[in-house]
Amino acid sequence: MDIRIKGTWYSPDKRRSLKITDTALGSYYNVKEYNKVSKQTQEVKVGKEGFDQFLEELVRNNWRHSTR
Repeated sequence: MDIRIKGTWYSPDKRRSLKITDTALGSYYNVKEYNKVSKQTQEVKVGKEGFDQFLEELVRNNWRHSTR
């Protein structure tokens, strides 16, 4: 897994967080989103082919990255 995606990403308003983990098969990433306001968790699978675009969207929308 790329070092820049390990850890958790936080939205600019700190209401949502994304935790990204690699899968055992290695063809996609598990993305777990937590919404602090509604206290709901959603899990999405993102394929490795489109993952660079996914990261670009996070950076472009000012999401913050934490290695924890």
